[in-house]
Amino acid sequence: MRTIMESRLYQLSSAPNETNLADSRNFSRAYRRRLPAEVLLDAVDDATGVPDTFAATPVGARATQGLELQN
Repeated sequence: MRTIMESRLYQLSSAPNETNLADSRNFSRAYRRRLPAEVLLDAVDDATGVPDTFAATPVGARATQGLELQN
């Protein structure tokens, strides 16, 4: 964890600068995006240690597993 957090790549900004402002194809910076609701719910469950239960799924199923059942 320390190696990742102290790495130069991890510390780079996602804010555009004058050299990559118009670049949208070459991965010159990270684009912010929202987490899907199921992923966020699983993260909150992990952080709090309180699992959720879902209808029509086995006990201990994660929210992201419900997406697999829908497809």
